[in-house]
Amino acid sequence: MSAVDDSKTDRRVIAGRNIKLARAKAGVSQRQLACLLDREQHHVSEWETGKHEPSQRWLEQLAEALGQDWHWFLVPHEDEWDAYGV
Repeated sequence: MSAVDDSKTDRRVIAGRNIKLARAKAGVSQRQLACLLDREQHHVSEWETGKHEPSQRWLEQLAEALGQDWHWFLVPHEDEWDAYGV
């Protein structure tokens, strides 16, 4: 399996791309999302890049802030990733 294929199944990468996707769909910047979550912007960036995986608690807060179910962040949404360029 190639590195690209591996990234599609890596939970951190999937969650990160979905956070970026949900943020793009909501029209919210990283800074705005960080403010909604009472976090610093670098936390959002680290989640989106897959450097860190958000905990269940943060997935639930992300879901509430971005209008998704928390488990939506854990499932690949490849068609939408392509459509939104994430």
